[in-house]
Amino acid sequence: MAIELATLSPHLAGQVVTFERERSGYGDSYALAAWQRRYVERWEQAAGSVTAGLRVIDCGAGSGYMAIELARRGARVIACDLTFASLERLARVAVEEGVGERVLAVCCTADRLPVEAGAIEAFVANGLLEHLPDDRAAAAEWARVCRVGAALMVAVPSSMSLVHLALRPVQWWRDRQVGHLRRYDAPELQRVLADWSLVSAVYTGHWSKAWRVLANMTRIGRFDEEEMEHLDAMHEGRAHGSSNIVSFWRRGDLG
Repeated sequence: MAIELATLSPHLAGQVVTFERERSGYGDSYALAAWQRRYVERWEQAAGSVTAGLRVIDCGAGSGYMAIELARRGARVIACDLTFASLERLARVAVEEGVGERVLAVCCTADRLPVEAGAIEAFVANGLLEHLPDDRAAAAEWARVCRVGAALMVAVPSSMSLVHLALRPVQWWRDRQVGHLRRYDAPELQRVLADWSLVSAVYTGHWSKAWRVLANMTRIGRFDEEEMEHLDAMHEGRAHGSSNIVSFWRRGDLG
């Protein structure tokens, strides 16, 4: 069942409209882009191999690539999103990819998850916090549903002070186009995720990749996506010049 727009804040209602339009860009078939494959690889490197039956929430699932790839590895995934059309496509693609029985699509907000406390063993929230009116309320809800020791993956846009100077106008425009309410540096992310302990973080979207992405988008160039990811990975330990932070956490104190 889709959420009634009238029950949402004006910002979230606008987000549903925005991402209903964006959903048309996903296409009907399923294929991993190079950057998506790299996100899955980062999960495996930081959070470890998926064990059969691992209980996961992919919150703000969007195209659903993380949900499908984790389910493909044996996880049982609840894919949450406000955009009903995206969830319909995700459910269909999950069946087509042979993981339909391990992916449950749920239309809900990020701060009111229909899950019992402590039931979740891993949580994914990529490209989500920056869209939420109350990011701390959402983070507290994620902590509620996750057991102690659960893994968390969070990707957010880097603080504008970290973004390469040449990319700041593009990032400013993108923020307004898709409804980003804020950006993050590492200390602010830690304040929001107060119930979690940082395991690792990498920084992505550096100039070496970003200008090639822009060239491909405007059809000025035709650069290989895998090569762009390789170039970007060379700088992932450097915060300055980045466009995004991809971070991994554990629920509770690591001691």
